[in-house]
Amino acid sequence: MKNNLFVKIILIFIVAALISIIAIKNLINVKYRESVVDELKKIHIIEVHLKEINQGQELEILHNGMVLGNISEEISGLGYKNKNIILHKIEYVNNKDNKDIKDLESMIIYYSLDTHKKQEYSLPTIHNVMSNDGNRYYIYDGEVYILKKSKQNISMLDIYRYNLNDKTELKIIENVDIYNGFPLIKDSNIFFKRNHEIHRSDFTTHNEENLNITGENPFDYDNDILYYMISSSGEIRTLNLKTQKSERLYKNKKLEKSFISGSPLKINDDLYLMKVITGDDKNEVCNFYIYDKKKNKLTNYKDIGKNLGGRKDKDLKDVFIYKE
Repeated sequence: MKNNLFVKIILIFIVAALISIIAIKNLINVKYRESVVDELKKIHIIEVHLKEINQGQELEILHNGMVLGNISEEISGLGYKNKNIILHKIEYVNNKDNKDIKDLESMIIYYSLDTHKKQEYSLPTIHNVMSNDGNRYYIYDGEVYILKKSKQNISMLDIYRYNLNDKTELKIIENVDIYNGFPLIKDSNIFFKRNHEIHRSDFTTHNEENLNITGENPFDYDNDILYYMISSSGEIRTLNLKTQKSERLYKNKKLEKSFISGSPLKINDDLYLMKVITGDDKNEVCNFYIYDKKKNKLTNYKDIGKNLGGRKDKDLKDVFIYKE
């Protein structure tokens, strides 16, 4: 009897200890998420949600939880510049000469947060767009970039900066790999992928160098440290450009065989908002994560966003953040 009682006491103690450990872990996670929410409340957040209406569907645009308006066209990007929210609309249309081929038409809409007025700019049409051929537009720090198939090498892309005012294109980089991510533009540098390796080009000196690392999605550059991703293994790595030493920061199955759409957005010195795409064109799945490079932690934005006062439904299509 005494032995049975002793065993029962031990089991009760073990169960109580496990419950306490789980409770402590949950409390730590709650406190951590609260700290992330506090950081997000210091910046501005734009969200795009899919909204069901009588005639079908449309997109609802929110700024810090407040509805700005609705649009029916597809949005491929968001941005911010000089108190203007930037909406990037795209449309695939039939080619005039060959209906089996699509052309890509696009428009930039500046929505003023002061006057609530819209100003629209049409972008040049990209002709003969095929699936996964890399042709697309890219909005970075309020500037418009166009990635187009190279005329010299159809298996590569050229990158142009587009001036909305005088409608001119300036080629800045040639022969970039066709892949789903985007180049990183930071200060006077642009980091891009060529022949499966990451390269750097300086806008000021026009010098290019091969960093001799295999990877994609370079997403930050700070104090000579480049942060990038290897999608095949779901790794986030760093490269010290002074020592040429590469280190793995983080690995997660959620990042395997995926790509980061656009450049991750910096919340503070440690936190980044990432739009991660998995699947193919027909079965594309989009998730938003907050990556903490200090704690090497990945948190689903939807678990955080419900505490920010915005829409709490599951139909989140895009998120953009900015600071004044």
